[in-house]
Amino acid sequence: MFYLSRYPACYEKLAAEIRSTFLDSSDIHSGPVMMSYPYLRACINETMRMSPPAGGAMWREVEPPGACIDGYLVPEGYDVGTSMYAIHHNEVYYPDSYTFTPERWLQDETNSEAAVERAYSALNPFSLGPGGCVERSLACMELSGTLAMLIWHLDFRRPQGQRGRLGEGTEGLRNGRHRVNEFQLVDHLTSLKDGPFVEFCWRRS
Repeated sequence: MFYLSRYPACYEKLAAEIRSTFLDSSDIHSGPVMMSYPYLRACINETMRMSPPAGGAMWREVEPPGACIDGYLVPEGYDVGTSMYAIHHNEVYYPDSYTFTPERWLQDETNSEAAVERAYSALNPFSLGPGGCVERSLACMELSGTLAMLIWHLDFRRPQGQRGRLGEGTEGLRNGRHRVNEFQLVDHLTSLKDGPFVEFCWRRS
């Protein structure tokens, strides 16, 4: 909701996809069909990329006899990890990484199949491998259904005044806290956050 309320062109495109696809809200339900709507899925992917649920490193202890990581020998007993947030903002995988761009997940004349595959190869909001979340598919289905139902029934906007600024960065701060259009997270095992607030009304059409 934070990013859609700050990127109106993305919100309008998503609303158009949902409202032109479903004839009635009763058609919106979990299942494989729900996962097939490209812009809905792209918006969810981009939101989880921009603001992962746990942005810090998932530390692992190096087992005997040690490990070679990217050409470096790491002795046994050391903890190693990579921040999910750092991966998701690596410009090699995500050019213009601090801008909410759902289109990066969709292949078209300006975004190659290789670029989409590269983006997917680094996306890991649920972690990867044996430590990954076993319910990631269910979580994505629930997110898709909830967002589709909400946008089918309602319009929303960012509130005026202080409430509308809750969760955003502040100009003049440093270390990423200056990015007004980035939802600010505080990492402590999982992400702490304030907001966002949005205002809803019944849709006009």
